[in-house]
Amino acid sequence: MRVSRLLIFFFILLLFLPVSAELLISEVAPNTYGPYDEDEFIRILCLNRTENLGDYSLSDLEETVNLPPIILKPGESVYLTRNATLFRKYMREDAVEIPLPRLSNSGDELLLLKGSEVVDAVRYGESREIEGWRGEPLDVPREGEILKRWNGDTDGREDWEGERPFYIGQSEFSTVRSQGSVLCFTTRSSLEVLLDLLEEARNSVCVATYLFDHPLIAEKLRELSERGVKVRILVEGDPAGGFEASESLRMVSESSEVRIMSSEKLRDRYRFMHAKCVVIDGKRALITTENLNEKGFPVEEGNVGWGVVISGEGAEFLQRVFEDDWNGYDVREFSERGVEMKFEGEYEGGGEGFFSCSATYEVFVLPDSEFSVFLKGIDEADEFLYLEQQYIERDGTLMREILRKASEGLEVRILLNDDEGNRITKEYLEEISKREGLDLEVRLLENLHTKAIVSENFVIITSANMNDESILLNREAGVILYGEPAKFFREVFEEDWSRAKSFNDGMSAAIKLSSGVLIALIILLIRHFLILR
Repeated sequence: MRVSRLLIFFFILLLFLPVSAELLISEVAPNTYGPYDEDEFIRILCLNRTENLGDYSLSDLEETVNLPPIILKPGESVYLTRNATLFRKYMREDAVEIPLPRLSNSGDELLLLKGSEVVDAVRYGESREIEGWRGEPLDVPREGEILKRWNGDTDGREDWEGERPFYIGQSEFSTVRSQGSVLCFTTRSSLEVLLDLLEEARNSVCVATYLFDHPLIAEKLRELSERGVKVRILVEGDPAGGFEASESLRMVSESSEVRIMSSEKLRDRYRFMHAKCVVIDGKRALITTENLNEKGFPVEEGNVGWGVVISGEGAEFLQRVFEDDWNGYDVREFSERGVEMKFEGEYEGGGEGFFSCSATYEVFVLPDSEFSVFLKGIDEADEFLYLEQQYIERDGTLMREILRKASEGLEVRILLNDDEGNRITKEYLEEISKREGLDLEVRLLENLHTKAIVSENFVIITSANMNDESILLNREAGVILYGEPAKFFREVFEEDWSRAKSFNDGMSAAIKLSSGVLIALIILLIRHFLILR
């Protein structure tokens, strides 16, 4: 689950650490979920050469514990905890059980010693100055938060400061790059694409979604279950507005296994299960900006949204992510049953707006990849950046980078959903564009739910809204497509952009008409008042 990220971190450390470095403290979790923090843990990473952990000890300046005789090779690590059973419940990893020093939640010091020599040290919160640490201590971790070394070893805060907070049970998946057949689509053909994909299933279907409410898709999943296909659905248990089980979800739960990602007692691993993907037999996967409801996969009219079907390594990767999410401590069984329903109406398929080809792609999940996948693409854009987003954070990390690229002369076009917040954003960005002379324009379009960035060589399609919290706190999924898919979605964007112009022009005309009517009404009232006088 976390091996690939650890190896990357290990090799980065080797580039910057002195040859004498041997072992490092790489993670510390003093404020955990077990009773009396019995599952507190420390992770030790081996760097340059094979080491016997038994030559070392850990101290918090009050207790010193000799470490067990475990041989660690370069790149290997070991978790140490007082209660390995509790640790495994939340972290789903193996750990060595030893009587660790008890760390204070409000602040403490921790030293890794070889004899009397300080090999490594860390301090947080209310703590004393110690050998092996310089400057201010780390901030006090919140409940469930892991103090994690993200960078090198300069004996200070900067080694431990990453882009995101890191919590117990969270994954560390790296981006997967592959090449294969891809099918690009929009919501005009999304339902047909999904139903055709489901029909291919022989062994398993895994669905991860924020919302599930679609009778026709529920019927199809029930049909697959009756054929012997193993169907599993993972949904967010505490969405905005609260969780209310749809009839579709209750119906499909009769024949499929449904779980809810939301702990009733502990902090959830992620703020929201906001990914929107379907994996078929671990071999093909659909990634989309849309929930599995009638707006995201419409029979007739619905949201404006995008998606892609990929094959091969990317699908295998998303299967691993699904298994990791499915088995977390914050996932519980969905128990509501007994609803009989049937899709009312007709659906004959025949949607439009899709394109298939062979392409190179990268699949990623959040918060694991953080901002890096977006910032890399934005930085590499040479000619233009087109954004089609449900909404954006005006002063967020990505918007600041996009404005920087606009200041370098790039053409920037931003298409947002038509709502009050985005109207304010539109005025804000247009004011910046006018003041700084940027080639930046913003338009609004009704029912826009897309979350995508297009440039000359790539397109990023993701479930994540373009704000910092979504990227750093939610479970999200996305894909970067290169080559022909970027051209296809550029054309889709340009079509939506043109529709937005008509929509915006129509709104302006309506506003002018309304203003004219209001002025005329005021004049009539004034005249009436004067006559009465």
